[in-house]
Amino acid sequence: MDNTSEVPIAETPSKKRFPVVVLIVVILGGLGFYASRPLFASYYLKKGVVEFQSSEAGNLERAGSYFQKSLRWNSSDPLTHYYLARIAFGQGTPMVGYTAWIKADWQRVIEHYEKALLLGLENKDANRAEIALSDTGRAYRKLENYKKADEIFREHIARYPEKSFVSRYLLASDDFEV
Repeated sequence: MDNTSEVPIAETPSKKRFPVVVLIVVILGGLGFYASRPLFASYYLKKGVVEFQSSEAGNLERAGSYFQKSLRWNSSDPLTHYYLARIAFGQGTPMVGYTAWIKADWQRVIEHYEKALLLGLENKDANRAEIALSDTGRAYRKLENYKKADEIFREHIARYPEKSFVSRYLLASDDFEV
């Protein structure tokens, strides 16, 4: 027999521990990134609204870039799509009693308004939803898609009877023409 006492050998750290730690850090970082997306989207949306509401020239472009950044962070926010539709109108020309939208991109107006309405703009802001529905009908009319415009005007009249004078007028004028 050997008279040497047994000395416990210190175990070296497992080589499996490092990948596990890295995996945990990556998962936590990913969760933190995913959880912070609405914060970034909200920040860019607020910056875009401030730029959109100011009256200086060139602010529509800056506002549009903020809204695009907000959309990248959260593509399901109806307010972002609402404001992108408003940006698609371009700079209006003030006329007597109304604003002429000479440089409007009507297809983009329709695209963003319909997306905003589909994502629940009415639940988030009923006044903007009413404007979006009315303007969508007028945009279809500008693109000479009268059938779709009249369908949207009828929906606008049914949902907002007290705010639908223009929709009633345009629908009546279309019916009169037919």
